[in-house]
Amino acid sequence: MGTRGFKIVKFRGRYWHFYSLRDSYPEGLGEAIVRKIPKDSAGYQAWLHSQRDLFAQWDDLLQSFLCVSHEKLSALNPPQSSGGEMRANFDELLQHLPPHYCLAPSDIWIEWTYTIDLDLEVFSVDSSAHFRLDRIANIPEWPKLLAKDCDSNRLALCREGNAADLVVNSQSFSPDALQRRQLLFTRVVTPRLRLAASQMDSSHHLRWMLFDGFCDRWREALSRTLLSWKVEDNPFRELTYHILCLAAGGRHLSLIDSDCNLSKDFFAGVVGKDESRGSEAELELVTPLATGYHKKGSPSGSAPDGSMYWFEGALVSLVSKLDASGSVEKAIADAVHFGVTVLDLKALNAVLISIEHVILLKSYPDGRVDHTSILPLVTIPMHLSKGTHARYDNRFLQELEQHSDEAGSDEMHETQISIDKRDSDSMQADTLKSDTGGGQDRIMNDARGLKTQTSKETFAALVTFIEAAKRETLRPMQSDTRLPPEIIAMILCRISDTQTYNACLEVSRQFRRRKGLFNPISK
Repeated sequence: MGTRGFKIVKFRGRYWHFYSLRDSYPEGLGEAIVRKIPKDSAGYQAWLHSQRDLFAQWDDLLQSFLCVSHEKLSALNPPQSSGGEMRANFDELLQHLPPHYCLAPSDIWIEWTYTIDLDLEVFSVDSSAHFRLDRIANIPEWPKLLAKDCDSNRLALCREGNAADLVVNSQSFSPDALQRRQLLFTRVVTPRLRLAASQMDSSHHLRWMLFDGFCDRWREALSRTLLSWKVEDNPFRELTYHILCLAAGGRHLSLIDSDCNLSKDFFAGVVGKDESRGSEAELELVTPLATGYHKKGSPSGSAPDGSMYWFEGALVSLVSKLDASGSVEKAIADAVHFGVTVLDLKALNAVLISIEHVILLKSYPDGRVDHTSILPLVTIPMHLSKGTHARYDNRFLQELEQHSDEAGSDEMHETQISIDKRDSDSMQADTLKSDTGGGQDRIMNDARGLKTQTSKETFAALVTFIEAAKRETLRPMQSDTRLPPEIIAMILCRISDTQTYNACLEVSRQFRRRKGLFNPISK
């Protein structure tokens, strides 16, 4: 039959797709893939090493194409009519790069996908029913173990010894981190959700619309991929930095392009020069999210290196899973310790972010630390990378298994059973609210009561937090200025070039307050 599907091999974080035109149902393509996996342990290990060696050669070849040489950049001549920038493709054969994320089939003709994860040794059906790769060949009639929940997500009704998941546990808790945490005087507070009315501008609404679109485009991919990433992985760092750029606004919005969000129109990157360096400026390359193209000698992507870096007056700390047990305490202790020992700061503002969640933090010289509870940022209704037993209640799994015994394999493939889910629609941690006031640049309020947080409120709090942190680094306007405010306002309104506009945002509180963080100037 003409049942279309994909065989997918994941290696070094990339997904290599192989199209199948027909017979892609489990008893067809699925069984054909599984039959090639040896049943005995020694044979399996030899097969696994051979597969990894093969795809290592493919990945090395791909990396050689993704590294753009100075000669390739020099051959390009961005037209001045476009502001000295242009889109570029360096290799026409690489129109569809193996992605770093895993998506459900978007084509209605693609009915089945089978993923061999060589990194985690997991065999997955439709990126949601997971088996141990070293056991799948020994599971008799494994296609009969497949079923669907009420949202059409696949699940595997196998014993826990044969079941698997795609969750990477990268958290490590050292005695030093726990000791540092005990020395801090922490207090849970609520963030301010918005700026004063006089500080609001159209950029706040624009940034929320961009962030909302970002969530819509990435939510499905993140439900299948996020928990398998570590903080040092390129897609995790890139997506985190993308969110921070949206929240910060200003010059950072120049890195945001609608085509960076899983666009079907492929391009390798935008090539241009840094105008501030004048005639000595070299061509630079800015690439879309998670493609991997980079200038030779430069790291891949636009995000800063490392799991901690300075951004707009705040320390950013990347955390793979903020909702894991003990993760909040460790992340707070590590951020404060980094600020004191590495940055030599007695007080700091910090953003602890895991894409799905965020914590806003402010430390003081006397050891006090105010921080929010875990706030939902990108809500993911269900993590399909988790195993079946972690996603669903055991009682309903037993009912589904009983139903599967009464139904045939073909019927179970299409059966949809309503099952209670352990994952909540969003990790809406309790947040403490306050009725205390504060200055216009005050970042947090004291705790008074309980309040749940939405994703939109969290993003608004992140915008407010980063703006307040940035303003703390700027000198206040001198009260003895010789020009009246009206004249200053007229001067600021007549700035007409992007370079000056962004420079003013970096040094002037008044300019940020009057002009906002969205640059209306078109080149």
